[in-house]
Amino acid sequence: ALVPAAVSLIMDLFKGRQVGTYIGIFFACIPLGLGFSFALAGTLDASLGWRGTYQLLGLLGVLIGLPLLAMRDSRDTAVASERGAPVGQQMRDVVALMREKPALLWIIVGFIMVNMALVGVTFIQLWLVRDLGLDAAEWARRIGFLGIVCGGLGSLAGGALGDRLSRRLPGGYAGFLALLALVFAPMMMAMRFADPGSPLF
Repeated sequence: ALVPAAVSLIMDLFKGRQVGTYIGIFFACIPLGLGFSFALAGTLDASLGWRGTYQLLGLLGVLIGLPLLAMRDSRDTAVASERGAPVGQQMRDVVALMREKPALLWIIVGFIMVNMALVGVTFIQLWLVRDLGLDAAEWARRIGFLGIVCGGLGSLAGGALGDRLSRRLPGGYAGFLALLALVFAPMMMAMRFADPGSPLF
């Protein structure tokens, strides 16, 4: 729920200066957090249990968030922000804008589908354990490691490449996202049907 506010803050702080790179750095924290949570759960679940693991992760989240209270907002606060329109009016404006610019509708649909795939990552361990009969703790650690390395590097590289390739591709950043989906979606789908010992898995 805080992602739109965070992206808006990044856009304000880095106006036009390789914004894709900075957003990539921000989004790299999401797979890092998921990866560490899987790795810690796979390591600590045997000794602390699921409840103790949740409590420890929650405590770590609070401790990490506390320093944010001391951070100052370096943006210009002298200019007061205008109050937004009522929610109903904003929804009507969005619908009207999508009718005026159909490309926006497809961008929203694509973003929804990408987020559905991201949320589905959290269910991979259940599929591996319940359907394929693999060890829960071992695969929690493996998923955590893959999330930390591949997710973090993928977000950083995606942001940097987006800044460079979006100028050359039709559609700019939207074209770059479409290219990524075309390249990697078949691999993700093939992994679901591959045998656990195969290279695709």
